[in-house]
Amino acid sequence: MGALLQSIPPRNRVFSGLILAMLGVVCFLFRDFGITWDEPTQHQYGIYTLQYYETFFRDKSALTYLDAYLYGGLFNLVAALFVELSSLGVYESRHLLNALVGVIGIIGTLKLAQLLAGYRAALLAALLLFLEPSYFGHMFNNPKDIPFAVGYVWSLYYLLKSFEYLPKVPTGLILKLGAAIGLTLAVRIGGLVVLGYLGLAIAGYCVFPAWFSLGPPGVVRPVFKLKALSRYVMGVFVVCYVVMLIFWPWAQQDPLRRPIEALEYMSKFSIKDSGLLARVLVGGEYLDAKDLPATYLPHYFAVKM
Repeated sequence: MGALLQSIPPRNRVFSGLILAMLGVVCFLFRDFGITWDEPTQHQYGIYTLQYYETFFRDKSALTYLDAYLYGGLFNLVAALFVELSSLGVYESRHLLNALVGVIGIIGTLKLAQLLAGYRAALLAALLLFLEPSYFGHMFNNPKDIPFAVGYVWSLYYLLKSFEYLPKVPTGLILKLGAAIGLTLAVRIGGLVVLGYLGLAIAGYCVFPAWFSLGPPGVVRPVFKLKALSRYVMGVFVVCYVVMLIFWPWAQQDPLRRPIEALEYMSKFSIKDSGLLARVLVGGEYLDAKDLPATYLPHYFAVKM
């Protein structure tokens, strides 16, 4: 065992120790978190999504349930399956799973920071994210934003990692990037923004290729460059689209139009038109979430940070 530990680089040992400590905190606290207002509906959507697959697509309850069908069913599907297999209660099981997904997001943040700024930045980024109240608190019982954030950070990591190889990105990295974006889209269609980043990166590479090169720029024939870039973009797009559809029953019914319809719906969503009767604590008093003061965002940003 001593020889095995000595073979692991000290930095990796520190990273592993930090993640294990976080997992210990998760296991100690996950039973103490309450149920958020939309968890029951999210859990029901997960049950319907699981039934959709268990009945080989005959049970279509997931296609019409509230507005949940406009979201991919990835997390809620896995959560519904985990609840069936777990000896814990429904929400204890969901909170444990939610928190474990949150830790995966911290690992992704660590790797992204290490890629951009090295070991110390990675350690600091992971620690600060774990200690940030919004992320840590939501990590246990937010089935939308936390899984989306996790998919987003891993998508960014693989996207930036692929820049090192432009124009010829390895197949394995294309598959990882496509899968990461697809899993993000399988939580919320807003993950399409990562494909926008991909398009901007390709445009930037075509104009300023030296910005993406770690070594001296080589001579690449335009035809070869175009072919390699097309393979990269199309590979990522196909993989992410297939992965997204696997976990989104409603989009499967019309794969070309329905994701765009969901995006249009999300872009027009307004709490004032949603019918929600949410009240928010601001400065010691509860205010209507439809009519918050202009100071709300800076006030709570300062409090939480």
